[in-house]
Amino acid sequence: MTNTNETLRKAFENQTLVTFRTLTSRETNVKIVKLNTDDTENKEFTFETLKGERYTRFSNNIWF
Repeated sequence: MTNTNETLRKAFENQTLVTFRTLTSRETNVKIVKLNTDDTENKEFTFETLKGERYTRFSNNIWF
């Protein structure tokens, strides 16, 4: 089973679209455009929606 950080890394490296949810929202078919690799436990990442909007989240607050 792949963990959240590994899924984010693969999506970033392969430029694939992913879908995830948070406690309050669901993001569908987003592209990971930035992935901070400094923190091994809780990675910060930026994603882009199909409309071109960019948002930042933390890996410990999402589920695939």
